[in-house]
Amino acid sequence: MSLLQACNGSNSHEIWSDLQSKPDLIPSFVQVSPKSTLISLAFSSNDKYLIAVGDDGAIMWSEGDDKNWSAVSSGTTSELRHVTAGPKGALVAVGSNGAIVRSEIGNKNWSSIPSGTTNTLWHVTAEPKGALVAIGNRGTIVRSENDGKNWSAVPSGTSSNLWHVTAEPKGALVAVGHGGTIVRSEDGGKFWSNAPSGTTSELWYVTAEPKGALVAVGIDGAIVRSVNGGKSWSAVSSGTTSRLWFVTAKPKGALVAVGDNGAIVRSEDGGATWSVVPSGTTNRLWHVTAEPRGALVAVGNGGAIARSTDGGKNWSAIASGTTNALWHVTVNSKGTLIAVGSNGAIVQSEDAGKRWSAIASSTTNALRHMTVKPKGVLVAVGNDGAIERSEDGGKNWLVIPSGTISELKHVTAEPKGALVAFGSDGDIVRSEDDGKNWSAILSGTNSELKHVTAEPKGALVAVGSDGAIVRSEDAGKNWSAVSSGTTSKLWHVTAEPNGALIAVGSNGTIVRSEDDGKSWSAVLSGTTSELTHVTAEHKGAIVAVGNGGAIVRSTDGGANWSAVPSGTESELYGVTAEPKGALVAVGNDGAIVRSTDGGANWSTVSSGTESKLYDVTAEPKGALVAVGNSGAIVRSIDGGANWSAFPSGTESELYGVTTEPKGTLVAVGNGGTILRGEASYPAPIIRRITHSYKENGFPVLSINLEDPANICPFAKCLSAYGRSLADYQNHTVEPHRLKISTSSSVTSDKFELMINPVQLNAKSPDPIYVHFVLEVPGHRLVYQMENGSDFEVPNNPSIIEKRWFQGLIAGLLFLILLVVTLIKKPRYS
Repeated sequence: MSLLQACNGSNSHEIWSDLQSKPDLIPSFVQVSPKSTLISLAFSSNDKYLIAVGDDGAIMWSEGDDKNWSAVSSGTTSELRHVTAGPKGALVAVGSNGAIVRSEIGNKNWSSIPSGTTNTLWHVTAEPKGALVAIGNRGTIVRSENDGKNWSAVPSGTSSNLWHVTAEPKGALVAVGHGGTIVRSEDGGKFWSNAPSGTTSELWYVTAEPKGALVAVGIDGAIVRSVNGGKSWSAVSSGTTSRLWFVTAKPKGALVAVGDNGAIVRSEDGGATWSVVPSGTTNRLWHVTAEPRGALVAVGNGGAIARSTDGGKNWSAIASGTTNALWHVTVNSKGTLIAVGSNGAIVQSEDAGKRWSAIASSTTNALRHMTVKPKGVLVAVGNDGAIERSEDGGKNWLVIPSGTISELKHVTAEPKGALVAFGSDGDIVRSEDDGKNWSAILSGTNSELKHVTAEPKGALVAVGSDGAIVRSEDAGKNWSAVSSGTTSKLWHVTAEPNGALIAVGSNGTIVRSEDDGKSWSAVLSGTTSELTHVTAEHKGAIVAVGNGGAIVRSTDGGANWSAVPSGTESELYGVTAEPKGALVAVGNDGAIVRSTDGGANWSTVSSGTESKLYDVTAEPKGALVAVGNSGAIVRSIDGGANWSAFPSGTESELYGVTTEPKGTLVAVGNGGTILRGEASYPAPIIRRITHSYKENGFPVLSINLEDPANICPFAKCLSAYGRSLADYQNHTVEPHRLKISTSSSVTSDKFELMINPVQLNAKSPDPIYVHFVLEVPGHRLVYQMENGSDFEVPNNPSIIEKRWFQGLIAGLLFLILLVVTLIKKPRYS
C-alpha cells in the first residue's frame, strides 16, 4: 500500500511504525581472544601474508610460515564474510551492515571504509581492469576504482539477495543469488543486466572452468551452465538433491562441487554432465580446493576433511585434529594447506593434505578472573595456570608463562604496582613488570585461595578453603598464614569504608578484622546459607549475598548483621553498588535483585535472560553489565531498574567482567574466551512516522524518536532526504537534504519535518519521496519501505487550492465592504 493510499480520510495518518523492535546496542561485544568463527581466507598480493576473517569483525593475520597467527583489530564488530586482495595490493574485507574494512599491503592496521549501504555484503572480487566489486543483500552492488579507498553504489537491476560474484575469462562479471537470480556486467561493474538462469533455486556460487564455461551451484542440487560468458544459461542435472555450496575447477578441467550430507558431484566435460561420487563423510562440506601436487581437499562441519588424488573420482576421510566446523581451505606458495573455522580453529597440512595439525591461536583454558593495571594493562588468569595479557585495552592478547599449572582463581594489582594471582593448593604467582614475567611464591597454605584484596594501609589479604587466610605486607613477596577462627570455606573478602576487613563463606560464615588482617574474629551473620560475595555501598552499609537468595546487611562496619528478604530463592553470586547508589545482585536463572535504600529492602527485576549470571560491574558512565552462562550479557542504563540482553558472540561461560581505564568493558570465560566492548548504549530508533498537512497546505511528517541513552539530543543524528517524482525516477539525481524542526517539538522525542514542494521542484499533484538516515558512531539505519523504496508522501493540491480559494473570497468580500463603506460615507461641502 502506498502512503498516498494510507493517508486518505483523516488529519493525521500513520505511515510507518516499528513498535516491536528494541534499539540496537552499539557496539556489541567482540571476541578478541581469537575464538570467533573464521569464514574466509586470502593471501596478500605478494603472498607474504595470509589473512582470515570472520564473525564479530575477527581478523587473524599470519606472516611468513602460516604457523603463527595473531588477532588484529579490524575497525568493525560486523561479521566479515569475504576478503580479497585488490589489484594494487590492498586487502579488502566485506560483511554485515555494509561493512568494508581495508588494509594497505603489509600493514596490520585496518580501517573502516564507508560503503554507501547498510545491507550485508557477501562477496568482493577484483575485475580484470582493476575495479573492486562487492555484492550483497537486496541486489546491492558497490564498486571502487581506487583499490577500495572509496566506494559507490551502482544499480544491479534486481532486488534479490546476491551471494557470489566472479569474472569470466573474457572479462564479464557475473553475480548469482536468490531465486535463481543472475546479473551480468560487461563494463567492469558499472552497468548490470539480468540474465535468465533457467532455475528458481537459490544459487550460492559461480565459477569459470578452464575452457570458458560458467557453472553456478545451489539449493536442491541445482546446477546451471553458460557457454557464452553468462548471457544465457541452462539447467543441468547434478545427480543429487543435496544443497551444493561450492564448486571449483581442477587445473586439467574437471569440475568438483561439494555440499550437504558429504555430497560431492563431479564433471569432466565442462559442467555439461555430472556424476555423484562418495566423499567418505556425511558432514556438510563447505569448501574444496586443489593443491599444487594435484590433490583435492574438501572441508566441512565437525572438522571433516575429505581428500582425493585422482581428480575427484575417489575420496577418503582424513583426520583434521579438530571437531570445529571448517569453513574455508587454501594453499600457500610453499604448498602448505591451511583451513580455518569455528572457535578460531586453524589446521594445517604440509604433505598435500595427508596429515593435519591444529595451530595454537591462544589459550583454550577457562579464564576465571581479570584485573586492570593503572596504565591500562589487562591481565586474565584461569585454569592450568593460564595467564593472558593485553596492553591495548583488550584488543590483542598474549599468553604468558605463569610458572604454575594450578587453577588460578583471582588476580589483583597491589597498591605499589605488583600483580598477584592466587589459585588451587595455595599457589601464588607474582609479577613486578605489569604481568610480562611471573614467579611462584610460597603462600603459607595448601588450601585453595578464592579471592584477594588490598586493605587500606596496603597489606594484601587472600581467603580460601578451610577458613584459610594468608597475608602479605611487602607487595606479595612474602606471605604468612593467619588464623581466621573458622574452618568454613571463605569465598570473598573486602574492606569496608572505615577500614575493617570482612570475609564471607559457607554456612553463613562471616569473619572480621580491625587490624589490617592480622587477627580475625567470627561474627553472627543471621543466616546459615553459603555467602559468596560481599560489598560496601557508598553510604557505608555492607551487604553480603549467597545461596537461596540470602542477603545479610550491616550498618556498623560489619560488627552486627541481620538477614533481609531478597525476593528470590535463586543463588546469588555477585553484588555491586552502581554510581548513583543502588545495589544490584545477580545469580542463577538470570536472577537480579535491586535495592535503592542501602540494602534494607530489595525487589526482583527482570534480567532478560534465564542464564546463570556470575558477575556484575558498573562501567564509568554508569551502565551496569552482568555476564554468565552461554555467553550471556545483560545491561542496564537506569541503575538496574531495567535490563536488556544483547549478543556476546560466544556460547562460552563468562565468569568475570571489568572496565579498563579508558572505558572498555572486558569479559573472560571458558575456552580462553575474551570479549571486548566499548561502552555500549542503546542506539536511538524511530518508532513511528505520521503524516498530516500544515495550514499552508505543505505536507508534514511527525517523527517519534526513541533515545533512551540521550545520545541524539534535538534529533541531531537524524537526517531526512527528499526528491520529486521526476528526480526519484531518475536514479542519478541526488536527494535534497531536508531540515527537521526541533523548536516545534511537542515532546523531547517528537520532531517535525515540513516539506516545501517548491524547493524540491515537485509538480502538483505528484507525490514526494522521502527517506531518513539515523546515524551515530557504530550504528547507521536507513528508514525506507520494506521493499527498499522511499516513503511516498502525498503532495495534496486540494488543500492548497482550498486555502487559495478561501483567500480569494476573503479578499473579494473585503473589497465589497470597502466600496459599500465609501458609497455610504456622507459628503461635506
